[in-house]
Amino acid sequence: MNAYRLTALLLLATATATSACSSSDDDPPGSGDIPEFSAFKDLSEAPPAIRTAAQAVVRIRTTESYATGSFISGDGLLLTNNHVLGVDVCPKEGCYVKITRMYQRYEAVRSAEEIFVEPQHIDPGLDMAVLQAYKVGTDGKRTQERLATPQFLTIEARDSASLLGTHVNVVGHPEGKLKKWTSGDVAQTYGTWFKSTAFILPGNSGSPLLDDNGKIVGLLHRGPTAQDLVTRKGINVYSIGTASAAVVAAMNAPLPPATRSLTQPATEADIAEHQSVYLNAHVSTATVKQDPPANPTTDPPPNPTRDLVTILGAACDKGLARADFDSPEDLASALAPCTDAINWIVCDASAKSDGYHLCPSDEAKAAWRTRFQSAFDKYRAFNGQLPLEMITYAPASLERSGNESQAVARGKLQQMLSDVRPPLDFSLSIYLAVFGVTDYGGTSIANFVRNYTKTVHYELSLNGIAATALWLNNDGQMKADETKKLLAQLAADDRASLGQKLYIEDIRYAAGILDTP
Repeated sequence: MNAYRLTALLLLATATATSACSSSDDDPPGSGDIPEFSAFKDLSEAPPAIRTAAQAVVRIRTTESYATGSFISGDGLLLTNNHVLGVDVCPKEGCYVKITRMYQRYEAVRSAEEIFVEPQHIDPGLDMAVLQAYKVGTDGKRTQERLATPQFLTIEARDSASLLGTHVNVVGHPEGKLKKWTSGDVAQTYGTWFKSTAFILPGNSGSPLLDDNGKIVGLLHRGPTAQDLVTRKGINVYSIGTASAAVVAAMNAPLPPATRSLTQPATEADIAEHQSVYLNAHVSTATVKQDPPANPTTDPPPNPTRDLVTILGAACDKGLARADFDSPEDLASALAPCTDAINWIVCDASAKSDGYHLCPSDEAKAAWRTRFQSAFDKYRAFNGQLPLEMITYAPASLERSGNESQAVARGKLQQMLSDVRPPLDFSLSIYLAVFGVTDYGGTSIANFVRNYTKTVHYELSLNGIAATALWLNNDGQMKADETKKLLAQLAADDRASLGQKLYIEDIRYAAGILDTP
């Protein structure tokens, strides 16, 4: 992935997906004083059996989101959700993901491990996926050596009815951040599904539901919808999962027909819609369904192979040609191929060649520059949105060097500032800091961050404040001690939402500036 975009996505916390799979920056402000928002606890506070079990729980990162999984054997069997690594994410032939073990407070910061996972058992109805993990070699390719996982969990087969009233524990990575522990009781059942009072958030998808002995008795996959959350007395916290007996039974079944295969021909529209399957598999070409030649005896057979950037370009053009969008969601869906293409394009000659990212030809680059600008213009015309990624990271990904990428993105950003004159806020300040724009409208970006409390309802933007401060520190505009102090101040702010607290804790942990127990 383009280095600029990867770093920005980490700091902007822009990963999105459905259900409880990914992190977001949309938690309600002012929720720090609600008791339920202290539900997530560090593993140091968990009972011994849960602390031990937690060693087998890992953070999962696909190309587009974070989630949770747990190992259930000593040789790399990984249990998670179908929507995390199932039919629409990882193909039948397997895919590459990154896992981080012991990613939790009071543990040394560890690098993520890239592994290859091959689906063994998938059940979309149970939202369950079991995959075999293999090591990745120094060449970046899968090996036949199974991943050693000495810390693994045991499944105790329990049906949903027998779980009613059982005290249960959840260990996972809420918002894709540091591993946390929460607990509750199983309160209701719906066939093989159950509802418990243990609280989860996006990022907890795939978390094991553990009994007090640390054995898996269920698999978490969903949390409350927004409408269900707020009551007159506080926050309605619960989680939905599948009972372990159904999971065990499904582990005896073959892969379902819905499991996608890299070798199966598909329409270009279907390939574009499910491009993440190919991206996770590190495969840059797909087989497109073709009509048979009009005269098989004289006409050559059509070439069914297309690269993903070309396929996404055609799908992007189709979306840009539309003028009948009926909602912001419809617009985002139509232009998704334009945005998805950034995941595929790497032209920086100094970047590591991985064999699946692509750099378009000079002619195709010109077309992509036009597409990225047109997508930005579509959003702006529709409701005034300014998707700055489309005029910064997107065109930057087409350049041959980091310096050229930085210069192009900065130039496009400054041109937009001159044309549009948007107000300075903390979503804009991140981009200004990333691309070296030190002041805007007579205001120093560093001073804007230092004086963040003067901004009306600054609590809506704590993540943006923190991310901007990190970039300013990286650029030498804020000293390390000042940045450290500001992050600690944000973390202690009683206006911070849970998601904001988790985000700020996470970046402080990664920087090695969290307190010790």
